[in-house]
Amino acid sequence: MSSTFKVTVATVLALLYSAWAIAHLAQASTVVVASPDNAGYQSWVDQVKRVPTPDIGLEVTIGSTCGGLGCSGAGTGQIELMGFAPRSTFYHELGHEFDVWAMTEADRAAFIALVGRPWATWWDVGRYDEGYMAGEWFAEVYAICAGAKHVYPAWEYTTGSLLLAGWRVRQACGLMRWAAAH
Repeated sequence: MSSTFKVTVATVLALLYSAWAIAHLAQASTVVVASPDNAGYQSWVDQVKRVPTPDIGLEVTIGSTCGGLGCSGAGTGQIELMGFAPRSTFYHELGHEFDVWAMTEADRAAFIALVGRPWATWWDVGRYDEGYMAGEWFAEVYAICAGAKHVYPAWEYTTGSLLLAGWRVRQACGLMRWAAAH
């Protein structure tokens, strides 16, 4: 066995172990500082294990100014939900907060490449068309990573207007862990 091969195997094993360690150390660091009627949002945050949560104080309000099931003031630590919004909507909005907290432009470019849509932009402020907004896809994938008990590589996951293979979702979860660690 050549020394180059031994070094390569050792490097690969070290990287795999690092990825495993990061995956198993993802801890919720978000603290819900305000929510209506102690609605249990902190327990939802605490149940997230596959990806880190943003290290912020989060204020959750119930309202109807969003025009959908929820909205986030991305980077403000504020999430507004309709009263009947499911957990996946909460995780989607938490994903927008994570985006601002952890993702760099390079991380965003890596996500766009990972989902195989090089023509997409993160936010297209000229129009609201989720078919072109990778920031919305990111929040959907974050919600899957945060909420799914398992992400199956052979399954396909719907992320708004984008259908993603499970192996891509798993890679995106890894990218999120990596983004939070650097």
